Amino acid sequence: MNISTIYFQQIIIYKQNTVQIVHEARHEIHYAHPNSCELNPIENVFGIWKGRVDLIHIGLRPLENILPIIAESFFEITATEIYSCIRRVSRDIYGMVWAQEDI
Repeated sequence: MNISTIYFQQIIIYKQNTVQIVHEARHEIHYAHPNSCELNPIENVFGIWKGRVDLIHIGLRPLENILPIIAESFFEITATEIYSCIRRVSRDIYGMVWAQEDI
């Protein structure tokens, strides 16, 4: 039987029975460092999203004008950009982790 290594973020939503099932299946669980957002592809997607929102000029607008800007910039994120975030983490970042290099 191959033993898999599963990486979880440091959050409390994992129910104890989930952890128990993983251990009973003889897999290893490793938890990411709490401040390791670069290991989570969605954080990179959020970075793209935040980069598209002009925070300097948003602060000067009323709230009802800000929400459409935020929503519009979210829907401008392409599948290709999301895929590149996933690929970057899985190929580049995890490769560095496995090689025990500094991130």
